Amino acid sequence: MAAGVKLMQKVSSTMLFAKLAPHFIPAMDKAVHKLTRGKVMLSAQMLPGVILTAKGAKTGEPRTTPLACMPEEGGVSWLLIGSNFGRPGHPAWTANLLKHPDAEVSWKGQDIAVRARLLEG
Repeated sequence: MAAGVKLMQKVSSTMLFAKLAPHFIPAMDKAVHKLTRGKVMLSAQMLPGVILTAKGAKTGEPRTTPLACMPEEGGVSWLLIGSNFGRPGHPAWTANLLKHPDAEVSWKGQDIAVRARLLEG
């Protein structure tokens, strides 16, 4: 497993990965998550992850986004970071949560209602 982690670190630090990952990884995660009825998220094999469903900031329509996360102890809350794969600007899902903080996460095959809050400091 250590060799796989080192390989992933090497690959993920390349410019090609930085260009392709923001488009390829979320699409792949959404497809696999849907096909497995929420039980599998491929990127979660490298990092813990959730599928976030939040209302769109402008449309109010549900928007689904796979995200890496840091689960808090007990598995009832998660830290999400709007890093946008290291690119400039905030990802759209952060604006969605700022406008509509009531959302849902899919965690290990369970859909859980959540309320987002912006951390400071």
